[in-house]
Amino acid sequence: MTKFMTQLMARTRVGDGTINLNKFLKAVEEGVIADTLLKRLANGEERLLTPQEVEKMTGFKLKQIYYWVRIGELPETIQIGKLYFILESELERLLETRKVGLTSSSK
Repeated sequence: MTKFMTQLMARTRVGDGTINLNKFLKAVEEGVIADTLLKRLANGEERLLTPQEVEKMTGFKLKQIYYWVRIGELPETIQIGKLYFILESELERLLETRKVGLTSSSK
């Protein structure tokens, strides 16, 4: 395994039980995760957040977060298997357009 993939896996919770490695690699192969995003993830410039993490960070209910995913308010959401991951930068963009701040527990 390359150093790049090792860094990427460490930063995206692959291997800790959150994301199945085979499903993750298949998503990469199928182009679900773009090369530019892979590099940003591996370099630590971007983070993938679960809807539960977004709920904790913002105080919004899971139902609202999944609604945003469904209607395209969070267009860079990645689905791997049954799991959804939201790019931290997309969440920040959405909150900025809605003028909503993150809770202190998110920083």
